[in-house]
Amino acid sequence: PRPSGVVTIPSKDGGDDDLGVLLAAADGSFLARVRGEGGVFQEKERVALGGYPVDAAVGDVDGDGELDVVVLTRTRPDASTGHVEVYVTRGARWVEGPRVATGPAPQRVA
Repeated sequence: PRPSGVVTIPSKDGGDDDLGVLLAAADGSFLARVRGEGGVFQEKERVALGGYPVDAAVGDVDGDGELDVVVLTRTRPDASTGHVEVYVTRGARWVEGPRVATGPAPQRVA
């Protein structure tokens, strides 16, 4: 699937090198690619969303020191309403957390 948006995943230590990128795909998923050996980005994980991605942000949502993902989705690509979906880090994976309905015409999560 062709990515519909890209979000940088910052390094945990605040250094100049980004840890990876998060690609929001038009098929209703997001794909995380992380920097591996030699600086090459490798697929870490693909997560199916509850809707079509509009915007995303990365940060520590639950205060555990790990990077979580917040995604704004719409129920259909042409829908005017949607949800804010939170995916929290558990071990080496993201798992679905809270999902909250939005008002009309949501645009951004950050």
